[in-house]
Amino acid sequence: MNKKPLILGVVLCVLMIGFSLFFAMSDGEKEEMFFHAKIKLDPSLEKDAKHLNKLFLVLYPVDYQGGPPFGAANFQLSKSPKGKFLEFKATRTSIRMMNPGLNPNAFKVKAILDADGVAGTSPGDLVGIVENVKNGSKNIEILINEKI
Repeated sequence: MNKKPLILGVVLCVLMIGFSLFFAMSDGEKEEMFFHAKIKLDPSLEKDAKHLNKLFLVLYPVDYQGGPPFGAANFQLSKSPKGKFLEFKATRTSIRMMNPGLNPNAFKVKAILDADGVAGTSPGDLVGIVENVKNGSKNIEILINEKI
């Protein structure tokens, strides 16, 4: 029995599967990135942030007129924030969508180091805001520099 056709058939099948997987992974739909941000704490607020371990990021369309924000994310920090303490890539799956029908071209992003564990600002929270973050922006720095 001639094994060449069998071996050739197996090799062709393996190559077809390999090419199919390659093209499926490289041409697949990529998730839209709204922005990539680095969250940083103003050194003058390090003492105030010592026991704050909850961070909220809230995304608003730049032309926000009230109602729910576009989306938000929250993080439980493992240690007291200091300097640049978090990098975050905002996508539809990394944030909790609150207003998914919107498709903003730019955002206002609010970072809140939270004192009471409840979303929204309250006394003792530390806040930083960046206006007009364009969709697809990379390496945006959000400086937390205000105490409520």
